[in-house]
Amino acid sequence: MPLLDTFQTIAASTGRHYRTAKRSLRSGVTVLTGYSPFVPKHLLIAPQDLRTADPSFAEEYYHGRYTLAGTLVETNGDSPFTLPNTDSQWSRELQSFGWLRHLAASGDPLSGSHARAIVKEWIDLDLKSSKSIEWDIETAAQRLIAWLQHSILILSIPDHGFHQDFMRSLGTHARFLKRYAVNANEGTQKLKAYLALAYASICFSGHASSLKFARDRLDQELEAQIPADGCHVSRNPQAIVDILAYLLPYRQAFLKDDLEPSPAVAQTTERLLLALRFFRLGDGNLARFNGSGVTESDLVATLLRYDESYEPDSINTSSGGYERLETGDTVLLVDAGLPPKGELSTKAHAGSLSFEVSSGSDCVIVNAGAPINSRSGSPALWRSTAAHSTAVFYETSSCKFESTGQSGNLLEGQLFSASLKLESERKTDAEHETVTAFHHGYVREFGARHERAIRLHKASGSIEGTDWFSGPDKGDLYYTTKDTVTIHFHLHPDTDVAYDNNSDAIFLRTRSGKTWKFRSEKVKPRIEESIYFAGLSGPRKTNQITLRFHACKIPEIRWIFTPASL
Repeated sequence: MPLLDTFQTIAASTGRHYRTAKRSLRSGVTVLTGYSPFVPKHLLIAPQDLRTADPSFAEEYYHGRYTLAGTLVETNGDSPFTLPNTDSQWSRELQSFGWLRHLAASGDPLSGSHARAIVKEWIDLDLKSSKSIEWDIETAAQRLIAWLQHSILILSIPDHGFHQDFMRSLGTHARFLKRYAVNANEGTQKLKAYLALAYASICFSGHASSLKFARDRLDQELEAQIPADGCHVSRNPQAIVDILAYLLPYRQAFLKDDLEPSPAVAQTTERLLLALRFFRLGDGNLARFNGSGVTESDLVATLLRYDESYEPDSINTSSGGYERLETGDTVLLVDAGLPPKGELSTKAHAGSLSFEVSSGSDCVIVNAGAPINSRSGSPALWRSTAAHSTAVFYETSSCKFESTGQSGNLLEGQLFSASLKLESERKTDAEHETVTAFHHGYVREFGARHERAIRLHKASGSIEGTDWFSGPDKGDLYYTTKDTVTIHFHLHPDTDVAYDNNSDAIFLRTRSGKTWKFRSEKVKPRIEESIYFAGLSGPRKTNQITLRFHACKIPEIRWIFTPASL
């Protein structure tokens, strides 16, 4: 590992330990100054769960088969909470209890009994370690919300003893989150912790005043994490869906009681809904940038039904450092912003200047995306620059990643982008929309500056691109033996591709039958294999178009995607 990268990793680790110690001190102060038993006598409301439910899963659960986080685990009669060697993502989803929605949707009289039995089983196990997955802050917050949302199902069978145990456990969750929410990582983890406490403040009987602080802290986090353009500070489009799925039912709970939610909740909801439309491509999926992968299309459609103020012309052209270009049924999204920093970057990608394209109801050009189940400790190849539709200099990512592996090649942890220095500009005229951006991600190691201009023709829908490699001062790129550049154009798995030997062009055919032609100057394009990580059932094989050349010999290259009818 290069010496500077080692220093950056040590600095990140030291900063993390400092923040953890500081948060622990603050959480101790919270206990001393604000302890409350938080045990409700009963619940006043059960907020709605907006996530799509599938009653068929209920039958699977009855027989001990749990498909969670893309993994099937059979319990064989044992408790799912005590199974050894289970995948951590599977365990987190199990412990979050979001899957209760499938039982609630089944309509089977046994659903209430099964829900009560499995919640009782969890309570009776008395899992108290704050360092376990069960009491991970985000998991505990999601579990509290899920229990409140499905409390009618859980308490559908009269049982005074279980009712008391359930209420005590709800109070335990509230006390835990009040103490440790301050310890949560910056971003959605902390936001979900305060969302869970805010849920408790409107659901618990007799504790609205003692939990009012949670509403205030939620408002503060919403204002800090969701700027005016609606893109979450992590720059992860998936975060918008996750937040809205909890925030909308919270807002609706106020409206049911003829109360007004706070201005922060109302304004943030509108911002998020607008940003959700910004990142939505023609096939209904979200663009695959910075941690976004598999889209819950049904959930996105449900969320958008709450957008009462939507007008077709209201979608922003820029949001969170991304640019949206659109003409006819062609939509193009470009990552032209700086990556997030610190704890907000643990899922961020080195995808600067990458782009995605949809044509009608089909995606054509994509990034590899994040998989539905990213296992801890595995090489996160989807975060590398090569997994994005952009240029890669000497097979090296444009940003560095904190690595805990001795070999230094595990792309996990925080992303280091201090040397990126990315800047962008957008121009519009009667015929074109153009985004031009550059970054210095390759200056430190290779002395190379990468600039990309993407132009969308309003009339034809053609997409022209220019990639230019120069010295950091825009001068000539000095000779180096490490000047190999590969420009990747990853194709959606449903897009067919064929090479035309007569014209050196490549033809793309979408699932709906639309055809595009790709051409490039100076370099003959190739068709190579690729991996699409964002498949619903796991990674899928796909293809990519590549342009491979030496930047010292060919410092500037132009390429174009044209609808084949032109």
